[in-house]
Amino acid sequence: KADFSAVERLMVHLKGLEYEGIIETWYDRQIIPGEEWDARIRAELAAADVIIFCVSADLLATDYIQRIEIPKAIARHDRGEATVIPVILRKCAWEGSALGRLQGIPVKGRTVQDYVRDGDADDVWTTVASTVRDAVRSRQEAPDHNRSISPEREAPPETWIQPSGAKPVIFSDVGHASDLEQDDFTQSTFATILHYFEASLENIKAANPRCEARLRKLSEDAFEASVYMDGRRLSFCGVFIQNEMRWSGIGYSNSGVSNRGSMNESLSLVQGERGPRLKWHALMGAMHHASEIDTNGMDPGEAASYLWFLFIRQL
Repeated sequence: KADFSAVERLMVHLKGLEYEGIIETWYDRQIIPGEEWDARIRAELAAADVIIFCVSADLLATDYIQRIEIPKAIARHDRGEATVIPVILRKCAWEGSALGRLQGIPVKGRTVQDYVRDGDADDVWTTVASTVRDAVRSRQEAPDHNRSISPEREAPPETWIQPSGAKPVIFSDVGHASDLEQDDFTQSTFATILHYFEASLENIKAANPRCEARLRKLSEDAFEASVYMDGRRLSFCGVFIQNEMRWSGIGYSNSGVSNRGSMNESLSLVQGERGPRLKWHALMGAMHHASEIDTNGMDPGEAASYLWFLFIRQL
């Protein structure tokens, strides 16, 4: 939780590689409510070509990461099946861990926190993104790149089901998505947004002792979120699914959900440019100046991040 904002910045800097078609990204904040998280994490670890550990004392103190994630990642690294990259967020005794024999980023004993303190955060994240690009290229150029797939990667746990909210849903029909597909995509996106807000509000409470955060789920298609400082509410919003003849999609309002006709933002479905892929378009995206996100074509994770941006800037 303490490192959540740093991981979010990393994901932003990796987006460029995604748009170039070099990588697809995943991290555990994309696990949606009701999903078997252990099976999902194991499946992703077994399938990844590049595995990034954002290292801090919090990460090293996490039992599941120490017992499951790091050993599995290092084993695949040693077999040449994946490349593990430690990114050192804050000073900690990571050299004695299983990751300690790998070259980390930044170099020369510095941390991401050092760069942030010096106002050079974008420099270090750009270095990380370049390192990921180089790692992918190295694996593509390796002579044994097309070796047989390991049994672990070939057969992920049967309990794992790819959730439609984690990545853009790709439909087999080359035409426009059906009403059912659009409704399913909307529901999975709403679940992703709800989970994103729940995790982010918990992070705010953990990082700021004077803050209290509340999330109230009003129905299967609506929730409200609040942040308080010393008992005074500083930020409030409602997020909801709306299905009407005049407009359908996901709405966001700084007044909550009581008046769904009054919105500060509305997300509508659009067809993606590359193949029959559904995306989200923010009607007022240009007005809100969310420069880090292309609000004309967002996947569920980007839609969640964008609405969180609208909520958190009230603080």
